Amino acid sequence: TPKLGTGVNVQKRLVALHHLDVPWKPSDMIQREGRILRKGNSCEQVNVFHYVTEGTFDSFSWQLLEKKARFLESFLSGIVNDRDAYEIDNTVLRYSEIKALAIGNPLIKRRVEVANLLDRARIAFRSRRRELMDVRTIIEKTPSQITRIDELIAITQKDKKLYAAYKESVSNDERLSFGEELIEALIDNYMRPEDRLFDNYQGFDVFLPAEMKRECPYILLKSVNGGSYKVEVDREKPAGCSRRIDYMLDHLPDRIAALRSNKRTAIKRMEEATINLNKGNTHQQAVDMLATELEDIDRQLKELEEAEKREKNKEKENAD
Repeated sequence: TPKLGTGVNVQKRLVALHHLDVPWKPSDMIQREGRILRKGNSCEQVNVFHYVTEGTFDSFSWQLLEKKARFLESFLSGIVNDRDAYEIDNTVLRYSEIKALAIGNPLIKRRVEVANLLDRARIAFRSRRRELMDVRTIIEKTPSQITRIDELIAITQKDKKLYAAYKESVSNDERLSFGEELIEALIDNYMRPEDRLFDNYQGFDVFLPAEMKRECPYILLKSVNGGSYKVEVDREKPAGCSRRIDYMLDHLPDRIAALRSNKRTAIKRMEEATINLNKGNTHQQAVDMLATELEDIDRQLKELEEAEKREKNKEKENAD
């Protein structure tokens, strides 16, 4: 491990890794496996072997490694309570499984297996529960979002008609004059506390926005219908200011189409969320079954422990 540790590039043709002993630190296991489970290995599949001997010190070594890994995983994940303790890494569970193989007692082996399966089932259960919470949020919030989209569509349609009614051609001199005055007003508008009316253009009020930053000049185009549109301004092109406004107003039909597309997307998302919610949490049954089996195993182990104690007491009495 020390000779093939951090930064050693031997992964190109490695096909198998054999853990002949148990290191004292989880980081050593990571470094070992990092030699083979690594980008640049030409082998699509690799094998990782662990060697243990039943009924030996190996079980204690793996238990120690498991405890250290659990502590580190909990610390790095910010785990602060028992409920969150189920959010453990699969590597930690693998350590405990190898430890069980070294113990040799079939019932204890099964207990470790069931406990790890239960941990995984609880992780899946909690992940699904969080997913269902997100799904409920979508279902609860989407109707109001759709209502707001409908309102924006109605406003934009009215603004489209307003623009058609007031639209008129603008000469280049008028564009230049309008732009120069607008840019001068914007320079004086940086970080003002409230919106200020500058002019009326093509039937829309041009406002200088509140708290505008110097590096991002823009205006707000507002209508009597309640519409409000942001138009960015290039300070180096005064004549382009009105052209940018015209471009935005000319593309109001595109804005309406985009809003309708957003509405369809929102409706579809809510329908999918409803279907997903109706599926429920399918991991609950697995958690209940494994928890029941674990309780049964613990009961059997307790009975064996009590029987061993009675046998030892009986032997002691006979010896006395």
